[in-house]
Amino acid sequence: MKLHLMIPNPLPPHRALACIRELVNETNQRHLALIADLQQEWVGDTAILSCRVKGYQLNAEFTAGTKIEARLNLPWIARPLRGKIRREIARRVEDRLAAALEGAKS
Repeated sequence: MKLHLMIPNPLPPHRALACIRELVNETNQRHLALIADLQQEWVGDTAILSCRVKGYQLNAEFTAGTKIEARLNLPWIARPLRGKIRREIARRVEDRLAAALEGAKS
């Protein structure tokens, strides 16, 4: 199941990707019992991620520009949670970008 999000980005691409990297690492640490085989590749303004969540393969790509473009390939079993997953990713990314923007203004 594919999921595509476009999230407004007020930061330069490299700063936005740093926020994504922090979120990925925090999520991985918070859910060690659920996430396995996390692979991360950071190329230019793009993050390519893959892992297994409860044994199911998950792939994601985040590209930073004037918007954060998130493309996820989720297991079919996540279909009923698609809306919740979309909202949670958007909320967490938006919150992290806003916090980084506030920190830059201080």
